[in-house]
Amino acid sequence: MGASLRYQMAGHKKTCMPEEELRERLPMNWQDRDVLFDPVQSSIKLIQAKNITNYLPSHVHQKLYIGLIDDGKRVMRYRGESSPMGRGNLFLINIDEAHECDDDAHSFRVVGFDEKTVIKIAKEINPDSPVSSIAFNKLVTTDRFLYREIAAFFQMTAAPAPKLAVESLMNGILSRLVLKHTCSSSTLLSRPLSFTAAVRVAKEYIHDNYAEDISLSELAVISRLTPFHLSRIFTNTYGLPPHLYLIRLRVETAKRALLQNDSTIADVAVSTGFYDHSHFARVFKRYVGVTPRQYVEMHRQRSRPGESDAHKEDACTRQQGPP
Repeated sequence: MGASLRYQMAGHKKTCMPEEELRERLPMNWQDRDVLFDPVQSSIKLIQAKNITNYLPSHVHQKLYIGLIDDGKRVMRYRGESSPMGRGNLFLINIDEAHECDDDAHSFRVVGFDEKTVIKIAKEINPDSPVSSIAFNKLVTTDRFLYREIAAFFQMTAAPAPKLAVESLMNGILSRLVLKHTCSSSTLLSRPLSFTAAVRVAKEYIHDNYAEDISLSELAVISRLTPFHLSRIFTNTYGLPPHLYLIRLRVETAKRALLQNDSTIADVAVSTGFYDHSHFARVFKRYVGVTPRQYVEMHRQRSRPGESDAHKEDACTRQQGPP
């Protein structure tokens, strides 16, 4: 937002709203932050507001915005029409299109993209398509999958997160936006997917560098694929997107390391790529069903003489699904 928000009042030309004036108009329970999206070195604007009632006069944005309504009701005047929206709806705002916000109490989350970021994804989906600009095809829509993915992105980036996970999730969001919700959607058809050998290179790279904060950009470069095609082919080939494959590999490696006599839980957490002990314990329990300490204790008990065979079932086989 900031100085990039402009507005027009009746009888006035479109001008730039000073940041000080904008901040005065925004309620205290309004938060915004920037997240760097490495593939294009472009920041993504994240805005969150809870239980606000505010009016913003006619204005335009210099980013493409997609928002989700968490609660309450929002009314937007756009292209000469009043559009009400409620919980579960998504709203999509184009660059330089004037709109007003006249709201009842409501809560929402918004993601803002530079146009070049979305164009880059569109060209990766179909390099032969001469995409030079991006526009959403409607203001209000219902897309449950996209709603969940955006909500997950807000949750993931609220704390430090692996670059591979952040980039993979955002790449999926942008790809769905381009394919389902832009005016160019009908012309953006994917190329035939025949790059199994390339994703094998990416998989081997993950195995060799699982303790590092691998990015989707790195994997795309070494596999000579675009991030979009890498994510899609990798998922089709191995059954998981790259970031979840990496997490499962880390957990499996950690399980073996925990049973080595000279390994502490803290050492294993660091050596397998987790941020700290608590992050490690949380992810490990989600996949294995027990904490690292409980896992070690169970194996110690089973190694003692007299334990029944029925007790020797490995708890790690109880996979609990992705985080």
